[in-house]
Amino acid sequence: MRTREQISKKLMSRSSIFM
Repeated sequence: MRTREQISKKLMSRSSIFM
């Protein structure tokens, strides 16, 4: 299981929306 990768992708997605 790669929870860190999933969190990273979610963070990147949120960053994209915030930008």
